[in-house]
Amino acid sequence: MTGHSTGVRGSARLADPTTITVDVTTPRGAFTVTTTADVPLTSPTASAVPLLVPIAMRHGHTLRLDGAVDDTQAAGLEHVQTTLTSWYSHLGRATVDAPVAEVPVDRAAGVGCFFSGGVDSFYSVLARDARVTHLIFVIGFDLAPEHPLVETALTEVRRAAASLNKPLVVVRTDVRAMSDRHGMSWGPLYHGAAMAHVAIALSDHVGTVLVPSSFVRGQTPPWGTHPDLDHHWATATSVLEHDAIEVTRPTKIARIAQDPTAMEHLRVCWQNRGGAYNCGRCEKCLRTMLALRAVGGRCRTLPDHIDSDAVGALRLTSGQARAMRRNIDAMTAAGTGTPDLLAAMQRAVDRSDRYWSRMFRAHAWVTARLPF
Repeated sequence: MTGHSTGVRGSARLADPTTITVDVTTPRGAFTVTTTADVPLTSPTASAVPLLVPIAMRHGHTLRLDGAVDDTQAAGLEHVQTTLTSWYSHLGRATVDAPVAEVPVDRAAGVGCFFSGGVDSFYSVLARDARVTHLIFVIGFDLAPEHPLVETALTEVRRAAASLNKPLVVVRTDVRAMSDRHGMSWGPLYHGAAMAHVAIALSDHVGTVLVPSSFVRGQTPPWGTHPDLDHHWATATSVLEHDAIEVTRPTKIARIAQDPTAMEHLRVCWQNRGGAYNCGRCEKCLRTMLALRAVGGRCRTLPDHIDSDAVGALRLTSGQARAMRRNIDAMTAAGTGTPDLLAAMQRAVDRSDRYWSRMFRAHAWVTARLPF
């Protein structure tokens, strides 16, 4: 793993037992990423690698590290780069210029689970209750460190962790500022690398970390966390497992709807309109509320009333339309949907079908006229 260009350079260190700083120099300038936790951290260089490799790939540069990577990590990076370049044409392979050390596989017995308080993470914790030993809540991923709802969200996950009888590890990081600065799309590309950074930094406590799946097998697009990607970020002391890829979202909703802790503390909203914990009007809130209505779930952190006009006005992607159809079928079968609500759901689906049908016809028209 050697190279000759200067490209991207990274140097990581423990600033104190609970803080890792990563100094990064790129053609766009120099900056520092800081990650802190309420427990001691470890492996600064290894934890920095997932953050830096996509940056180097984005610009087609060699990554020069002031430190060694272990042989497990070096082998995994080959798979990471192969996967990412097969998905995204704007990424090129980067040469990692760093010594490789042979390190015996020696992982801590603890099993962590990333825990945002959402549907996917609640499901993974509940379904793997006997296995999961720690919950990991990261400030700086979906909620920026300065977001006004940080303390509210932290209070909710602390109460949820106490109710679930699981130790909660709280991590704060400004890593998203680096991804934004380099035009790294957070969802489709970079958030999985950031999760690997956190998992490796916590490897003295949890040798395995579960990454709750956002999708179901067969409907998994290129995404920052993925069953073909996550485990390849492994080091000799840390591995990530993509969890529950075989479980549909309706099944997850049905499971968490039966759990009092989930229904007391659930957080699904990312728009937070009006400063609300869950706004109850965005597509994700409404989708969750409809799915809960279908199975008779009552959630304290979401409104009881579902606004039919807001549902009918939704503009859905093709994936969101599939979810809406599932909710229509489930509510119809269970008899939990009122006529006006079911009609509003169908209007949203019909609008989506018309839009994507027009897009398909336009694409076919253009393709048929290409000179090859």
